[in-house]
Parts: sequence; structure tokens; C-alpha cells
Amino acid sequence: MKEKANIKNNRRQSLSYIGMIIVILFLVNFVGSKLYTRLDLTKEKRYSVSEPSKKLLRNLDDIVSVQIYLDKDVNAGMLRLRKSVEDLMNEYKAYGGSNFEFEFVSLLDGKKEEEQIKIITEYAKKGIETTNLNYKDGDVKQQKYIIPAALITYKSRQMPVNFLENQIGYAPEDRLNNSIISLEYKFSSTINKLQLSTKPRIAFLVGQNELANIEVADITMALKEQMYDVTQLDLSKFYKVPSDIAALIIAKPQGKFEEKDKFKIDQYIMNGGKVLWLRENVMADMDSLRNPQQMFWAYPTEDNLDDMMFTYGVRVNQNLVQDLQMCNPIPLVTGMSGGKPETQLFPWYYFPILLPAANNHPIVRNIDPVAGYFSSTIDTIKSSKVKKTILLTTSQYSKALLSPVRIHLDMLKEEPDKASFKQPNLACAVLLEGSFTSNYKDRMASSYEDIADTVEELKFLEKSKPTKMIVIADGDIIKNDLQAGGGFWPLGYYNITGQTLANKTFILNCVEYLTDESGLITTRSKEIKVRLLDKVRIKEEKLKWQLINTLAPIIIVIFFGITYTFFRRKKYTSDAINLK
Repeated sequence: MKEKANIKNNRRQSLSYIGMIIVILFLVNFVGSKLYTRLDLTKEKRYSVSEPSKKLLRNLDDIVSVQIYLDKDVNAGMLRLRKSVEDLMNEYKAYGGSNFEFEFVSLLDGKKEEEQIKIITEYAKKGIETTNLNYKDGDVKQQKYIIPAALITYKSRQMPVNFLENQIGYAPEDRLNNSIISLEYKFSSTINKLQLSTKPRIAFLVGQNELANIEVADITMALKEQMYDVTQLDLSKFYKVPSDIAALIIAKPQGKFEEKDKFKIDQYIMNGGKVLWLRENVMADMDSLRNPQQMFWAYPTEDNLDDMMFTYGVRVNQNLVQDLQMCNPIPLVTGMSGGKPETQLFPWYYFPILLPAANNHPIVRNIDPVAGYFSSTIDTIKSSKVKKTILLTTSQYSKALLSPVRIHLDMLKEEPDKASFKQPNLACAVLLEGSFTSNYKDRMASSYEDIADTVEELKFLEKSKPTKMIVIADGDIIKNDLQAGGGFWPLGYYNITGQTLANKTFILNCVEYLTDESGLITTRSKEIKVRLLDKVRIKEEKLKWQLINTLAPIIIVIFFGITYTFFRRKKYTSDAINLK
């Protein structure tokens, strides 16, 4: 009887345990359906999206559809990129819910080459870039077109996202890693731009002999493609800078600003306006070398902006940079051959290739160097309420020559004195953020202040709302070169070498940082470390790790099997003794 009672108690106990487990599982599932969370255990949170991206996805008011064109049948590097895109899309789906859809579409698989070219051409018109992938089929080298890109559709609008970063001088592994890092920013930024009900308005200032329309044509097109409303602003036709202008671009003014126009810009800044200044403080042009002496003197310009710059926290110096290590070349005729002139490329130290600052700021992180043309330097001035961040610098082998500077081609005939290039990392572009003091504080006539106080739109402000501006000491950084036939080259393209530098990317990042209210551009600071295996240790310790990986699991299973059997036998032996 006692044995039967024990059996019944054991059954009741088992049923109770099963019931409790079922209830706990039900509660866990119920709570889990109401409270959503995801856990990323990687050190740099590589599988997590930033808070601005989460907010963007949670607030979607219509379906965002993403078509991804990168195939599975690719090499290991592209496969890793594809997997990263898939992981990111799953994260986006988790936060976007039913308003976010994505699919992988193979556009080229199984198509003949003629059909592939037709598809590539069609999608190129939408901004989709194609890459030629080299691979081996046995001993035979083959080529394959791949499309590492996506097309995002929101309502009736479409924008492309190209995955690959074409970075000059980077190893393939680094380029791939940087491409993966940039994925979240590219996708989130594109979705945000497609969602905007009104396009941010960007105005190029005109009236002070700034760059002509054709000279900023490429960046204007690029800004429009990025969903900006681009216009021009002539200050003489307005009593103030319109408040709907998200950012003002002042591109290489060569005329002298009148005080009334400076005041309009100043008060625009005081009201929270953003400005991208591209100043040319020393006037120098290669056309000036087309004379028998092949030389000219570069003198300071008189744009009347120095006092404003100083008040806001920077000084654009009246000098010219020479960079021994990083500069673009120019062609010179070195002789004749067969009645035709022979040319050779020589490094032109006045065309510095400016490097992104080492601070990894979102504007310059993972971008290529930027082509400079007769650049000057910038000094920052101490101010507790304005934060200064260097964006572009020269290399470690550079120097600055005070104006007036004698510029001549004879310098190329001599070996440069390397010892004189001892001013490393000279700043040529600076970001300013904070609360600025008006350039006209304590300078306004009392009669104007009395009138201004009676009109709300004309109210004079001595201190700005929190805002930001970028100062670049080279007006030509935004200028695209012109073609002989009347067209223009892409911004950053140097037709002497056929190389394209990151001028366009840099300017677009500057504008986006100035106008971005969502904080999405901060996702460009995301970092994913590539943890490469130690190849030396792999070779030396190969057998040891093979044995550990092969034998260790077997030994662990045998150990737990013996332990389980021992305790089970002990338990039932004890129960049998108690029953007797």
C-alpha cells in the first residue's frame, strides 16, 4: 500500500511540475508578445540599429519597400556584404513592422550578356551601380556582373542605395568593412529623405561674384537627387535671409560684402540659420601662369568677411598651403618628339589632397581625401560656447606660405627642400557648433535698435540660438571643372589623372550635417572591427586546435554520460533500499 501511495504522489508531483511549466511558458509567451526586445551581445553592437533609425522606422506612415539586387552566387566578401544587408533588413523589419518590406531580387541571373547590359543600362538611369566581379572557374578566369545595390520605394518615390564604398588607397578588406559600416546610414538616410513632406531648401548666395552656375552644376544636381530644393539668393532683393532656407552656401565670393548684406547673414545665423562658407582668402589661378615669365603673385582678397569669421570663432589665414606628400600633379612640356610636344606630370604642391581629420567625425568618417586648389589654413579662436571640430587637414609634410606668394613653374625644376615642410596637419576646414555672438553686438545704432524692437521680424539678436556652420578655406573645393565642349566634369574628378576624389561626398555630408534634425548622420560613426585570425599561430598550432575541436566535445559527452549514469544508479539503488 505504501508503495502505491508513493507512486501516486510521484505522479501528482510530476503532473504539477508539467502544469507549472505549461503555465510559465504561456505567461512568458504572452508577456513576450507585449514586450518586444532584441539582445545584441557583440562588443560594437554590430547587429543593432541606432535610436534615430528605430524612431524613423517606428514612425513610418506608409509602406517602405526595398528591393535588394545582390545575388547569393558571389565570392566570400560579397556574400558577407549580402548577409550584413539581410541582417540589417531583419532589424528594420522588427521595428518597422507591416510598414517595412524587403526582398532579394536577382536581375541578372540566367540572362544572356546582351540582356544583362540592357538591364544594367536601365537601372543605371535610376542611380543603381553595377560592379564587374572577377573570379576563377577552375583554372579559367571569369567575369561576372553583380549589382551591390538596392532600390527603396515609398509611395510614388524611389531612391537607390549603393552598398560599395569606392575608396582610393584602401585594401579590399577595409573597403568591404567600411561598406558594411555605412549600410545603416545609407538606408536610414534614404528612407528619411523619401518620407519628407517638404524638401529642405538650400540656397546658393549670389551677388558677390561667387562661382557661376555651371561651376557648381554637379553639386547642384547631386543635392537635388538627394531630395533638396536648391535655389539662389540675391541679398539685395531681400530685407533678410528667408527663414525657410535650411542652409546657405557661400561659394567662393570674390566681391566685397557690404555691411548691410553681412548684417542679413549675421541675423540669419542668430536665428538658428546654418551656413557653409567656402572662402578664397588668397586669389590664385592656374590661368595666371600663362605668360612668358610663367609666374604671378598671389595677393589677399578683400571680401570684408574677416571680422565675422573672427567673431564666430575662426580666422581664415592669408596664406597658401604647399603639401609635399599629398598633392595632385600638373602636366608640363619637357621636350619634342617627332615634331610633337612631350609632356610629363609633376607634383604641384599648391594642389593639396586634403585628408579627413583623425577625429572620425560623421562628416568625414570613411571618406576619401578631398582635392584642394590653392588652399589656405584656418586657425580657431578660443570660445567657451562654440565647439570647433577640424574636418580636413594637410599631410604631415606640409607648410603655409604667407601672402603675397610668388607662384612660378621654375620651382618644379628643383628638388624641394624636405626640411622646410615641417608644419604637419594644417587645418583647412572646420565645423563650428554652439551659440554664436553677433558680429554687430555693441555696434548697432540706437535708432535702428529702437525701430527693430517694434517689428518682430526685424528684432536684433545679440546671441544666436544653438546652430552650426562649416568654414572651408578653399572656394574651389565645391567647383567642378569645365569640359572643352561646354559640359562639366563630375565634382572631384581631376581630368589630368582620371582620378575622382571625395569633394562631392564631403560637400553632401556637410550639407546633410547642417540640415539634419533627425540625428541619422551620426550613424556614420558606427564602427565594426575586423578581427582577423593570427595566421602565424594558425600554422604553428594547427594540430593542437584540431585535436581540441575534435576530441573535446567527445570527452565532454562521455563525462556527462558517465556522471548521469552514476547518479541515476545511485538514486534508484537508494529508492529500492527504502522500499524494502
